[in-house]
Amino acid sequence: MPSVKYIIELSDADRKTLQDIVGKGKSPAKAILRANILLASDRNNKKHMTVAEIANAYHTTPTTVQNVRTSYANNGLEATVKRKK
Repeated sequence: MPSVKYIIELSDADRKTLQDIVGKGKSPAKAILRANILLASDRNNKKHMTVAEIANAYHTTPTTVQNVRTSYANNGLEATVKRKK
């Protein structure tokens, strides 16, 4: 399992944007998955989860969770959620 390299602390604006993406459900499935991963990774959240717990909860791999967290830390919210190829 990958070690935690990035601590995710979402701003209120980022948290609101992610909650809108998840709540409306009109975004692509990958965008919703990334939003859920970031929301679950947030240190300011009382229900903060570990990488393994997030991977199990959202039926993905720990590597995917780490990739999303790394992308957010390096590239910001917009580039992470609306990832371009």
